[in-house]
Amino acid sequence: MPYSSWSKYQRRLLHLSVQWSWHPSMRKRITTSAASIRIAAIGTSRRLVSNAPCRPPPDFPEALNNLGLSQHELGQRDAAITSYRRALAIAPEMAGAWINLGNALTAAQQSTEACSCFVRAIALDPHSAEAHNGLGNLYLSTHRTEEAIVCFCTAIAGKPGYADAHNNLGIAFGRTGRPREALASFKRALALCPDFPLAAGNLGLAYLELGEHAIGLPLISRNTGMIRFGADQRVHLFS
Repeated sequence: MPYSSWSKYQRRLLHLSVQWSWHPSMRKRITTSAASIRIAAIGTSRRLVSNAPCRPPPDFPEALNNLGLSQHELGQRDAAITSYRRALAIAPEMAGAWINLGNALTAAQQSTEACSCFVRAIALDPHSAEAHNGLGNLYLSTHRTEEAIVCFCTAIAGKPGYADAHNNLGIAFGRTGRPREALASFKRALALCPDFPLAAGNLGLAYLELGEHAIGLPLISRNTGMIRFGADQRVHLFS
């Protein structure tokens, strides 16, 4: 998950979950009001950067980092990557910006550089749950699922209340044919964060895999808006 000094505030606007969800249609839509607030945040960050002296370089790495977060959420991935790089050029010790850059590069399928970013973040902050979670997401996207499980477990060990890491761990368990462990992880994610539609939808898919259709189907329908669900989609989750 993107990491910054305003991440908790941002999370209240939009519950952002792992990009490597079980099915694209399970991703939560950005509401108009939340999008408007993030657009305003972009404008604020841009003003902070543009008002800084041109020489020496603007000393506002946090503003650049926050600008990148807003750009990434609005789908402006390349612009976000540029903002993160600018922030890190000024403050290379900013572990959160390395994490955010790694997340953006993972989404752009630039896995080698993304891995380097997460490794750099962990070197700066070995106990960063966000860095280990980000590296786990990268491994999950490149089919290194067992390594992803180790990363998610490390993230949870350092931050037991990290709902996103529990959800991601459940996805990894599902992809390695362990639906009962996946079920437990999704339940834990929802216990920590009841307003987590993606985890609830994932829980429904885990119930389907275990043959509990009466429980699983309503969870999927209520939390993901999926019209069709069946074996053709579950293969992706528990293959």
